[in-house]
Amino acid sequence: MVAARVVAGEELTVTRHGKLLLRLTPVATTELDSQQRTALVQKALSVRMSRPLGKPFARGDAYDE
Repeated sequence: MVAARVVAGEELTVTRHGKLLLRLTPVATTELDSQQRTALVQKALSVRMSRPLGKPFARGDAYDE
């Protein structure tokens, strides 16, 4: 199975007529400590709570100015 090979650490490439189409690589996992996790949750809640309902979410809303 392709996914199992990638999860195991193998990098796979898919080509068509010798041209690279895509590369499958395992995702590096990053563990957050409890303080980082709490800070991210608080930031997410503050963004949601500070925006009026019905306003479309903009990508910039997720970043500090």
